[in-house]
Amino acid sequence: MLDEIDKKLIEMLTTNGRRSLSEMGKKLGLSHVAIKKRLDKLYAKNIMKIVPVINFSQLKLKAVMILAEVRTSVDIDKILKKYSNCPRMVLLSTAMGRFNLIAIMVGENDSTIESILTVCSFRREKGIMKSEIHLINSISIPKFIPIKIIAKKRGTIAPCGMDCSNCKRYLQGLCLACPATEVYRGIL
Repeated sequence: MLDEIDKKLIEMLTTNGRRSLSEMGKKLGLSHVAIKKRLDKLYAKNIMKIVPVINFSQLKLKAVMILAEVRTSVDIDKILKKYSNCPRMVLLSTAMGRFNLIAIMVGENDSTIESILTVCSFRREKGIMKSEIHLINSISIPKFIPIKIIAKKRGTIAPCGMDCSNCKRYLQGLCLACPATEVYRGIL
């Protein structure tokens, strides 16, 4: 599926996603046109995509990992669909073992993390039998992670269906709201 040149291209872009086609071509002994064709093929096959990643510690974000034991695969599918557009979700994945769903979510401060865990968490979703919470001190590797930054805020309803403007924790100033909503008061 990936030949040695594809692997070298991906490695170069992993260290610097702004590398020029000409620069990569020189290093690999290919023309910039050949490099573009190879990259276009990798994009078209959905093998890779170039996206911005954010320095987690530079923004002083907090993170939490949630391990959940979900009853059925139907329940897992519903949760995956409901939280697929959550801007606080860094990772949401199925797993093997006692916990079959893993999430890593970010917040701007401890109080917002608490809101994520108590109010707008999938820990309360139908089908979740048990969950475990792990606060993350820092993310060492990778230093840059994909965080959804939403420039155009819409309404007060978060992608998960929560109405942030009526949330008790938001009204008390204990939560910054969902970064996708127009009532959001944070940096994301």
